[in-house]
Amino acid sequence: MFGGCRVRPEAAKAMAEASAEFVDLDRLLESSGRKIAEKLGVEGAVVTSGASPALILAAACIAGGGRGGRYLAPAIPPRLPACV
Repeated sequence: MFGGCRVRPEAAKAMAEASAEFVDLDRLLESSGRKIAEKLGVEGAVVTSGASPALILAAACIAGGGRGGRYLAPAIPPRLPACV
């Protein structure tokens, strides 16, 4: 076993229910960021899988070189939300 923790029964049930449907991940990422930004009262937000991806996104925004309002580093996929 590699580690981790036990999944709560409520989470397991939600995961089982969610696994029965297909999800457009681009729409999910965009809408979840919009909802989080709304709750926080900020212009934009993005969900990442951890601190490392978040730091890479932040570095891409800081690096500049925008394309149509999006600031992208060369190794960053072109589907990032616009950096504010």
